[in-house]
Amino acid sequence: MHRNKIRFLFALASLSILLIPQASYATPCCVKYNSIQMAVTDCRVVVEHERCASGEWQANCEQIAQSAGTAVHTGFGDVTSGFDKCASALAAAGVTPAEPVETFEPVLPKLQIPIFTLTPFTTPTKQAIEGGKSVLLIDFLGTYLVGLYKFLVGISSITAGVMIVWAGLKWLTSAGNPERISDAKHKIGNASIGLILVLGSYVILNIVNPELVFFKPLRVEFVERIELELRMGTTTADTSEGLVSGSVPGSHTPTFTSCPFTLSSPRVQSGGGARAAEFYEQVRTSGIINGATIRDRAVQIADAAAACDTNFGSCGRTAGTILALAGVGDQKCLSPASGNCNGNNGPQIHGISQNQRSSIYGMRCDFEGANGQYAKYKREDCGNTASEATAKIRTYLQSEATAGRLSGWPDQWANDLRPGDYFVVYNGNKDLVGSHAVIFVGWASDGNSAQVIQGGGAAWKTRGGSICIKGACGDRMKPLLYIWTP
Repeated sequence: MHRNKIRFLFALASLSILLIPQASYATPCCVKYNSIQMAVTDCRVVVEHERCASGEWQANCEQIAQSAGTAVHTGFGDVTSGFDKCASALAAAGVTPAEPVETFEPVLPKLQIPIFTLTPFTTPTKQAIEGGKSVLLIDFLGTYLVGLYKFLVGISSITAGVMIVWAGLKWLTSAGNPERISDAKHKIGNASIGLILVLGSYVILNIVNPELVFFKPLRVEFVERIELELRMGTTTADTSEGLVSGSVPGSHTPTFTSCPFTLSSPRVQSGGGARAAEFYEQVRTSGIINGATIRDRAVQIADAAAACDTNFGSCGRTAGTILALAGVGDQKCLSPASGNCNGNNGPQIHGISQNQRSSIYGMRCDFEGANGQYAKYKREDCGNTASEATAKIRTYLQSEATAGRLSGWPDQWANDLRPGDYFVVYNGNKDLVGSHAVIFVGWASDGNSAQVIQGGGAAWKTRGGSICIKGACGDRMKPLLYIWTP
């Protein structure tokens, strides 16, 4: 009996797997140039379909690169101008890579053991509902149960018929034996009752509850595909545009007024370099960075980086490097050859949704790539300046908060900040997303502006600053997008 139960449960689990709808996505031949940053000298086309197995597109790009005297590289670089270089070279050769077109194609279940009474499964239909959403109506389970019921009725009817015939023959050949006649009558009676129950089960269930015999399709909310941002944390744009730079008075007093380390190499504008490597080594070995917690160390390292005239690269890479040196987050930020990196590997305590983030793309009219690689993100309602774009995003997020889709934004979010946190604001810079990442170290004397350590920007150096992020800032408020804690 125990083995039978196990077999039954195993069969039931297998059946549930068979009934789960799956989806496949059609990927076209050779999409885009790359989904991650490439170095300036990179020129490469990603091959993502079997039709490109011959390497035609790859060979074409290699040929263009060789004729231009550039190298073909398959790794990740640190800036985005490689996109434009490859795009220009391909355009000059009359080559237009196809944009990815993904379509939802549901796959109908295939039973391992066919049932002849089963009506063929129908393709799920998409139905619009309130709120601009859609649902998929999936009738796989209902269709299967109806087919299974018909199959069981057929098998039961055949079995009952055989039992009645067999009992009848037993009665005919009983030669008047009372026991054989009684046994035959008993079998005929049981078979007849079972047949009546099987054939009348539909009527019985309908009487008890009509919903038991009506199988409504499963309503599964359809999740629309949203393309994730193509780049994060690494850009050549001045992401600190419109923000205050330099030390500002407030709750945090810089740990160091001058560089606590002896660094011999000069700062380089491209980010990283020998000076950054010296700084990393001093942080690890000097014993000067001695905070008891990751937060304490993050603030000390941030202050030291600002005092030592360092440049770790973009705003996201700078914040990521500080947290990595403190012992948390993306450690590849410490490797110059690692390409893109971010410090947002800790728990996120607040953040806008992906839907809301996609509404931010291209709000600055002249963002990098607006007339090239990222032209499809350009918006008709974009702002011509950083302040215009910021005002539009501020109004949009305020409406989202009023509608209950951004609980506690912005003041509660801001009040939850603690020294060492990594946060991102929108300031309408020329990056595709228009955001800026910083390390929070305290509150400025006005109580509404955050004291921060930041990187990137026109100065291309790690430095202090302040960002007004609370509602009382009015038109000066830079909208909060995300907060991560180390």
